[in-house]
Amino acid sequence: MMAKKLRSTYEWLEQYLNVQQEIRLLEWNLRRTKLELSRWEDGDLQHVETNEHSKSSHLEETITELQRQIDEDKELLSQLDELVNTFDDTISQIVYLHHCKGMTLEEVAEAVGYSYGQTRKYHAEAIKSMNFLDKFGDVLAINKRSRKASRC
Repeated sequence: MMAKKLRSTYEWLEQYLNVQQEIRLLEWNLRRTKLELSRWEDGDLQHVETNEHSKSSHLEETITELQRQIDEDKELLSQLDELVNTFDDTISQIVYLHHCKGMTLEEVAEAVGYSYGQTRKYHAEAIKSMNFLDKFGDVLAINKRSRKASRC
């Protein structure tokens, strides 16, 4: 039960970081695609013949789709921000401010109204819990299921 509670407590962090990473990747792809389009429109490839089946003929559509995906992910990130801001536990706020908003632990301590030492301690405990769950969470869940099955 405790492992499941801890896993769900920090599940939002994994989702948040995954969405941030996806946005960065999509933005990189968008920049790369725009550069490719500019080569076809104004650059060294402007005199090369293309047809409707060539990749270059669909660059504008690709750009539109990438931008749509970025906007969608940014909206999801905004919704995750709103969700985390509803959490009333200090440890989640410390983890959020440090890992999602990029604040130093000193800045986080000031924001949450704790000493730097206490903030560092809470952060270390949270990271230790998350590492434990990453390493042993599935094993704990399997053991729990097997104990329930053996009672039947």
